[in-house]
Amino acid sequence: NNCFGKGIYRESNNSFVIENSNSTDVVVLLVNTYNDVKVRNEFIRKGSSFTMTKVPSGTYKLQWISGNNWSPNVKMKSCYGGFQTNMSASESGPNDYMTVTTRDRWTVTLYNVPGGNMEHNKIGINDIF
Repeated sequence: NNCFGKGIYRESNNSFVIENSNSTDVVVLLVNTYNDVKVRNEFIRKGSSFTMTKVPSGTYKLQWISGNNWSPNVKMKSCYGGFQTNMSASESGPNDYMTVTTRDRWTVTLYNVPGGNMEHNKIGINDIF
């Protein structure tokens, strides 16, 4: 929360289920595509999943930082907390933006699949901050 702000919650039934099937932990950001506001940020351990509930209506993309050995002492631009090894950042492509309006639920599984159906782009770590 110190890096990305507190989560934004609305009385809605919109949700995003993020399944982390990677061999690394991730910090996932749900970002509003119209104003670039980071609506949520969650740390998800490898092999785990997390459900973001009460998501405001809107169109979103995902950004994520993955890596191993989380440390609260790693300096990331203007805040502290990051992975000590294998750190990389990605975001979903424009063809994979997700819209929620009233009772929508999206499930996203994070792992690389040859010929998979989610476009994602490598970005710089500082692009997330």
